[in-house]
Amino acid sequence: MDSKNKDLILQSIENDLPLEHINVIDAHGHNGGSLGHWIPYDTPEGIIETLNRVGINKLCISSMKSLANDYKLGNQEMIDLTNKYPDRFIGLAVANPRYSEDIYNELTKCFENEGVLGIKIHPATYVHDHPINGSGYEPVWEFAKKNNCPVLTHAGPRTEFHTCGPEVIAKVANQHPGVNILIGHCGSYDSWQSLDEYINIVKQYDNLFLETSTMNRFYRAVDYMVNKVGDEKVIFGSDGPFHSIIAEFGTIVYARVSEKQKENILYYNIAKLLGIEKEIKK
Repeated sequence: MDSKNKDLILQSIENDLPLEHINVIDAHGHNGGSLGHWIPYDTPEGIIETLNRVGINKLCISSMKSLANDYKLGNQEMIDLTNKYPDRFIGLAVANPRYSEDIYNELTKCFENEGVLGIKIHPATYVHDHPINGSGYEPVWEFAKKNNCPVLTHAGPRTEFHTCGPEVIAKVANQHPGVNILIGHCGSYDSWQSLDEYINIVKQYDNLFLETSTMNRFYRAVDYMVNKVGDEKVIFGSDGPFHSIIAEFGTIVYARVSEKQKENILYYNIAKLLGIEKEIKK
């Protein structure tokens, strides 16, 4: 691509400069280590160093410990981190559907903290093992609607379609039109066919959005999604530090879409859902 035709986002990154002219929020990240995997820069300070390298303002974090074994302890660790680094981390409270009677109270406690702005759920059999349209998640939708906060759900692979596939996510979107739902990994890290199936439901429901982590494994997937659903329905996420934040960020930087479309994907879409589009400035 001729340098004259490159947008300022791409020019900055290719010159090894962090983005300074736009805001960036990574909608999908974690704290609390990587569950036995060796991941470089997985401490809070290491994550911040990574964010600084490319100019990402904030990372939305949910606790790996909340997903693995102790959702309350993990949520508290997430809260502590957002309080310690309020300018860098946004909290996503994890809801465990196996303790549905406690979800509303737990979310209420988490949201008493200024830095907690969203909810994270993981319906897959290898984590919380509960279908997203099951009764255990009803308090999540009730709380999210009342508090106007987005919900990021894990989605995919195809073997998990019974817990978080396009059909059951569409049912939730239809039953709870006032709740904005981010479809993690676009539900599609195992196949392009899955991506098309999730795209179909995102086109049908105004409250569904595609979150881009793992999409760097497919050629020009971001271009494809923008063409199919529009840039306003695509949201940058990395799943970092479990995944490489910089590699996932590059998926958006190198997409063949306009600079304005990249800005929507990198910042405005998620900022609007979180209600902070006017609060973050470079």
